[in-house]
Order: sequence, then C-alpha cells, then structure tokens
Amino acid sequence: MGPVVEKKPRKKVIPASLVYEEMDGQPIYRKGYQAVLAGKETLEGIVGRSVFQTIVTSAVVGLLMRYLPEHFVVGEAGVHLSPGNDLVNNLAVYNKKDVRDPLSTGYFDIPPKLVIELDSKVDAEHFTTEADYMHLKMAKLLAFGVPRVIWITTQSRKLMIAEPGKDWIVADWNREVALLEGLRLNLEELLKAEGLL
Repeated sequence: MGPVVEKKPRKKVIPASLVYEEMDGQPIYRKGYQAVLAGKETLEGIVGRSVFQTIVTSAVVGLLMRYLPEHFVVGEAGVHLSPGNDLVNNLAVYNKKDVRDPLSTGYFDIPPKLVIELDSKVDAEHFTTEADYMHLKMAKLLAFGVPRVIWITTQSRKLMIAEPGKDWIVADWNREVALLEGLRLNLEELLKAEGLL
C-alpha cells in the first residue's frame, strides 16, 4: 500500500458574469454572487435595481438630458483606468467631441466630465467596509481625471461629493450641489417635483 496523497480542494471557478469591476488586478464581484454560486439566486436576480433606485436614476438622467447640450452623452459606462483597473459607472457624462472612436466596443479610456454613482452593486469582501470600496473607487476616478464624483445613497438619503484637491462632502439630499458648469441638483426637490417623494 502506497503513501496516502491528500487531494487539494478544488478552487471554485467564478464565472465572469459575476464580476462587476476590476480594481488593482482584483476582481470585484457583484453583490449576491455567493448566493448565485450556491444556487439560491439567479444572475438576473442580483443584477437589477430596486424600484426606488430606478426612479432616482431616471429622475437624475432626465435632469441631465433636459439641460445638457446635445454634444454630451449620458449613460452607464465602463471606464478603463489602467491595466487591472476597469470600473463601471452608473452614470457618466462625456462630451462626444472627446471620444476618439465612437464605434468602439471597449470601455472608455478617457475620464468623463461627471460620474454619478447610486448605492453599491458590489460584494465588499475585499474591503473593510462598503464605504471603503466607495472611497477607493471615488479616489481612483478623481486620480484618473474625473473632475467631480457624486455618490447617491438611497437608504440613508445622503450624497457624497468628491472633487480633486478638495475635502469631500457628505450632505443630505436637500442640499443643492453642482453637477456641471451651470447645472445644479437638489435631489429632494427634483424627486418632489416629479411626485416621487
């Protein structure tokens, strides 16, 4: 009888569809990915947004579309910061004139004029807290050249506003904040005006 060879446990392969972003070469998984791997949830069940999140996003997009000049584009956008750093922005505003290849099927490789994030869609297991993930993502976007990042949280109804070289601000939804030159947002007033609050 030969020596007993212990089998190493197989490392579970996580499908690419469960990866939301990549930061510093580390995959950042979608919130709920472990439930999908365990067969307790479907990918479709963890990808979507809640009714309220969708309403908030729609109101902000509507405001941007009403007041931005037509040479701007607004949408969910992937941005390639550097090798190993591919982020997803809930709302990114780009000037079409800055886009080198409008037919590209890849991520943007230039900084947007504005990024607006809504809550968090990631499993923050690689971070001490979900706030640490949010802060790191915002810092990376600012370092890439984004002039303003705004993070909206629906549960606490707060805004986090970050600009390069300035102290970051945490404010209530009723505070008016600059989006782009000449365009400001008071999220509470916007939602009330649309009959949503």
